[in-house]
Amino acid sequence: MDPIGLTVGPDQALWVAELSGDRIDRVALDGTVGHHPVSRGVGAQGIVAAADGKLWFTESRASRVGRLDPASGQVQEDAVATGAWPDQIAAGQDGSVWVSEYNSDRMGRVM
Repeated sequence: MDPIGLTVGPDQALWVAELSGDRIDRVALDGTVGHHPVSRGVGAQGIVAAADGKLWFTESRASRVGRLDPASGQVQEDAVATGAWPDQIAAGQDGSVWVSEYNSDRMGRVM
């Protein structure tokens, strides 16, 4: 299902953004896989574990950034204010979360 983004979560599991799969996958250290659905057709792409304990991910096809609380499984998705296509995502040492905006030649701070 086009695994494209990968990060180690706060639970030490691997978390994978599925570009075409409409989900974020959790791969536990014992190899078991769990799925967390996101909105249909959004194109989950970049993913990062942030200081707030959540997994932040980009939804390039929907111009949104999402976050997944690994403890509850709750997903929240918010529009990118510029309407750009968010691509990659990174966590700063100060607790911030940054997104590259593919079609606007900019970076944006989302937290």
